[in-house]
Amino acid sequence: MALPAALTLALYARLGGLDELWEACVSYQPIYGSVLSHGEPFLLDWFHRLRSLGTNSAAMACLGPALWLLGPRDRRALEMLTFGYFGCVFAVLVQGTFAGYHYLPGLGLGAILLGVAFARALAWLEPRVARASPRLRLPKPWLVALAVIALAVPVYVRVEPLRRLMSGSFLRPPTPAEYSNLPFFDFTESWRAADYIRARTTRADAIQIWGYESLTYFLADRRAASRFQTTTPLVLRSGGGALHPIQRRWRIEFIERVSSAAPPFVLVVRDGGWWWAPGKRGSDELLDDFPEFRRLLGESYERDVEIGRFVIYRRRATALIH
Repeated sequence: MALPAALTLALYARLGGLDELWEACVSYQPIYGSVLSHGEPFLLDWFHRLRSLGTNSAAMACLGPALWLLGPRDRRALEMLTFGYFGCVFAVLVQGTFAGYHYLPGLGLGAILLGVAFARALAWLEPRVARASPRLRLPKPWLVALAVIALAVPVYVRVEPLRRLMSGSFLRPPTPAEYSNLPFFDFTESWRAADYIRARTTRADAIQIWGYESLTYFLADRRAASRFQTTTPLVLRSGGGALHPIQRRWRIEFIERVSSAAPPFVLVVRDGGWWWAPGKRGSDELLDDFPEFRRLLGESYERDVEIGRFVIYRRRATALIH
């Protein structure tokens, strides 16, 4: 039980010192949480979040305890699954359902609990059916499961996604506005910006994106020039609106890393202003909140091209000489 924690501490101590672990776990999270609270009193904020909890989530939260009470088998495993699911619900309550990594673990644990409930229901039903009608036998559990899935297919499966899957069209470049949540996100624009960078750099080159757009690093198959792939830690404000001392240190580190890496391209994202952004300003507007980076961008880079929300800057030849 202690080994994972010990390995994590050793890794942080070896690679970056324990200060970074302290920053992530002790300092940054309260800053993030204060923005999420919307300034409401703690109990009122949590009451609003509880009211927004979905019916399915509430029902699944009751399933684990019900299974635990109905039978003595595998109680330790059921306890772990149940508390794990409660942890996922807690994470969604704290941060909301705006990103899949908050609720996907809950879907996985919920699926296991449903599977346990399904198996136990068949085990309970089978002897009772046999006693009621000795000649009647339930099909094998896997056949019953397939029948349930088949009944669910007309409800959940759509023709168009199935056609895309079978034709392999999802592997081709995305069409305009194929998956869009403007003014915050547009997959086609991210893909086009990544394609532009990929054609003009090598895998050895780093790039830097100013904005909330980590996907583009992946699509371009390029690493970030600094460990700050998004603007969030550098511009997030809490309480009275002042930067935390650690954030000021992060900004110094960010400038040093970008300056030394000298990425051939810097991408500035003109998004619509995320909920966490000070004043809900867009990432391009938040450049004014970081004058040191704006100065570096103006001195060493020139505007190259615009692709949707992306303003792409190319490093000046004179800057490369220096």
